[in-house]
Parts: sequence; structure tokens; C-alpha cells
Amino acid sequence: MNIKDLVKYDFKQSMIDRWIEQGVEILQPIQAKAIQRHRLFEGNNLMISAPTSSGKTFIGELTAVHNALHGKKSIYLVPAKALAEEKFLSFKGFYGDFGLEIVISTRDRKEYDEAIFNGDFDIAIIVFEKFFQLLNSAEAVISKISLVVVDELQLIADVNRGMNLELLLTKLKLVRGDIQIIGLSAVIGNSRILPEWLSADLLLEHRRPVELRMGYVSEGIYHYQTFNGGEQGTEEFIPGLNAGDKREIKVAVAGYLAENDEQSLVFFLYLLTLTRKNRIIIKRL
Repeated sequence: MNIKDLVKYDFKQSMIDRWIEQGVEILQPIQAKAIQRHRLFEGNNLMISAPTSSGKTFIGELTAVHNALHGKKSIYLVPAKALAEEKFLSFKGFYGDFGLEIVISTRDRKEYDEAIFNGDFDIAIIVFEKFFQLLNSAEAVISKISLVVVDELQLIADVNRGMNLELLLTKLKLVRGDIQIIGLSAVIGNSRILPEWLSADLLLEHRRPVELRMGYVSEGIYHYQTFNGGEQGTEEFIPGLNAGDKREIKVAVAGYLAENDEQSLVFFLYLLTLTRKNRIIIKRL
């Protein structure tokens, strides 16, 4: 599905042109499925369960923006303050140019709370627990919104934080059963329980649009396995990498990956073995 096709769903052409300028020309398969097969912009509840970098975050973003363009208010829930700040700056920097009012609310960011109470916003980015607090102190907030996007929905199973998220969603369902809920989750076991509880369609995707190789480096050799296909292999990766102190190893790995324009997640695990050698876990996209 071409990004230009979003004009059929009342997105502004100028907004589509901006996405194209940023390199978004073709929607990922999971995004096209959400729009075409699951009628994303028609108010249906939807839970998307997919690996990291599969494109599910943009689905929540598109839904909130589509809502705002039709004069409706959305809450975008995230699990952490840092993520809230990141989303706020990203959304405000991009969509503020198109007249959308973007606000944020966390434990440390309270300057927009009154605006949220009064409904003076288009998209509010809020941390889970802060939104739970806002609902308990001013239930009228619920009457002002028509969409709630829940990022990292799998945290509902977290022993420490899951209860508040479950209570929050329960309250939304009981007080306003017509609010659209979009849940964005990592791939989890028994993933059909949550969508049934939310009265939502399930969009499940196990494959990544960009292959990921995950493995470790030992004695200068990268041993890996691919995410989608499960194929295993090895390749040379900086001979003599295990020599030197921890800082030198980090600099060598970061420099090598940057020089080769690789998108990577690097985890350093310092294992105490009989040979006292370092093993480096690297995920390469």
C-alpha cells in the first residue's frame, strides 16, 4: 500500500508529502492490513501483536492523527517518562505544523494537565500511571476522548505495573464502551486472551519486515541466527576483538558498525569463564 493512498482516508496531502520527504513511501504489510482488513479508521478496537521494528507504532500514530483531523481527541499511553518525552517532541515537531495541539502529562510534566481536563488538545501523550491518576481525579476526562492508544500493552502482565493498566482499561470499558482502543504489543504467548477481553480484532505478525541477525562475537568471529528464517552462520568480525579492556571493546564494536552503516543493538555481557574472555551479544538489522 502506497503512503499516497492515505488521501482516500482524509489525510492532508501536505502531511503525506512530509512523510514522503522523510522516506516513508510504502506502508509496511502490517500497517496496510490494519487499515484495509481491520478497518482501522472506522472506530474498531484492534490489538497488534508484532516484533520490534515491524511498524506497529506508526499504526497507533496514524489512528491518533486521523482522529484529530476529524475533530476528535486521543490519548496515547506509554510506559515511561523518557518515551513520553520522545513521543511528545516527535509529534509536536511534526504535527504541530499542521495545526494539531499536542500535549504531554507525566509525573514531572504537569503544565498541560489543565488543558487535558478541559479538553484543549488533539493528542495527549501520557504515562500509564499518570493517566490512571487523572481519571480518578477527574472522570470527566473520559467524556472528552474517543481513542486510546496503548503502547507496550504486554506490560499488562507485569507483576508490578500490570494492575494499574488493567484497572485503567477496565474503567474505560465500563464508563465509555464506545471508546476505540488500539493496543500495541510485542509478540506474547496466548495472545488471544487480551483482544477477547478488549472486544478487539487481533492482528498478529511473527515476521519482521527487515531481517534481524542475532548472535555473539567470540575470538573475532560473529556467530548468528536469523530472526525470520532461523538460519545459522558465522562471519569474521574484527579479528582480536576479545583483546583489550571493556572500553576499547565497546569503541571497536561501535566504530565498526558505524563505519559499515549497520543498524544494530549491541549488548555487552561480561562473562566470567575459565578463560576470562568477553562475549558480546549483537543484534544486526
